[in-house]
Amino acid sequence: MEQPKQISQETFDTVVRENMEEFEMDLHEAIQDAIDQFKTQGVDMSNLITSYVKDPDTGELQHSNPVKGEAIKMIFLVVFYQR
Repeated sequence: MEQPKQISQETFDTVVRENMEEFEMDLHEAIQDAIDQFKTQGVDMSNLITSYVKDPDTGELQHSNPVKGEAIKMIFLVVFYQR
C-alpha cells in the first residue's frame, strides 16, 4: 500500500502566505484554499497546524496552536531515533 504524501509545516505556511499576497485572499480563504489544494493531491495533513492568528502589532501570521507542532516534532524525533 502506498504511503500518504506529507508536506512540511513550512511548505503549508508558504502556500497560505502566497495565497494572501499574490491572490489577495483573506486569511480564512487562504487557509481553506491551501487545505483544498493539498487534499486534492492526496496529502496527509495530520502533522500540520492549519490555524493561524495575525500578530496585531506586526501583521505576521502565527500558529494559533504552536504546542501541536512542537509535540509532533518531539514524537517524530522519539520514533525516528528508536529505529
